[in-house]
Amino acid sequence: MNKVIFVFFLLVASSTKSFSSSNSVDVETAKTVAQSFMSGSGRLQTSKSALNVVVEKFGNQNSIYVNNFPEGGWVMVSAENSTVPILSRWRGHVVRADVA
Repeated sequence: MNKVIFVFFLLVASSTKSFSSSNSVDVETAKTVAQSFMSGSGRLQTSKSALNVVVEKFGNQNSIYVNNFPEGGWVMVSAENSTVPILSRWRGHVVRADVA
């Protein structure tokens, strides 16, 4: 639970400059949140550097970011500040952009 609170705090703190103008999270912030979550959690022995980020859209707005890691595994981060930052994670395969 403390890790989730820490990640949420990191998300809010890293996006305060855009928080006043919008409720959205940019790709770089989502990448930082995912990397922090994976490196601080001990869930996956990786380089902790995201291989790529798959952006899912709803209409013309970003809705989620799926951060893939080179050794396998991914973290799904919300594109909105109004929800929990880490939506899901997986230690197995990566999410491919052409089938997402």
